[in-house]
Formats: sequence, C-alpha cells, structure tokens
Amino acid sequence: MNSWSRVVDGRTDYDRKVQRFLAKVQEVHMPDKAKMIVAVNMETGEYVLGEDLPAVYKAFAERWPDTFYHICRVDGSPSMRM
Repeated sequence: MNSWSRVVDGRTDYDRKVQRFLAKVQEVHMPDKAKMIVAVNMETGEYVLGEDLPAVYKAFAERWPDTFYHICRVDGSPSMRM
C-alpha cells in the first residue's frame, strides 16, 4: 500500500493533504474567488488560479511539468460537472 492510499479515520493521506493545501488557498482567496479554478502542486502546496480549465492546466504545466496536482474550485467544489 502506498502512502497515498493509507486510510485513517475514513480519509486517505491524499485527502488530508488536499484539505491542508486547499485550506491555505481558501484563507487567501475566499470568498472573492470562490468559483475560480485552482490547481495545487501536491508536492509543494503551491498553486495557480484561473477562470477556466484550459488556462489552469496550461499555467500549471508550464510552471511544474510532470508534477502531480489536484484541481478543483477555490471553494472545494468540482472544477467541472458532467
């Protein structure tokens, strides 16, 4: 089992890391930018914001190529709905 899948109290290490990084983003950008999209670098906690997915993907890839990320809206909701 890798460190991303270890479950404690019903949450994985990944879930806890996302929540910790997202809380820092929200401290700075809520409520004014709640609906903007954020991509968080899961290694460092750094992030990029944008109005739409293509812009956020591009900005993230230019800054951190080949780096694992989490993407959602600043308020924590999904970045897109099907």
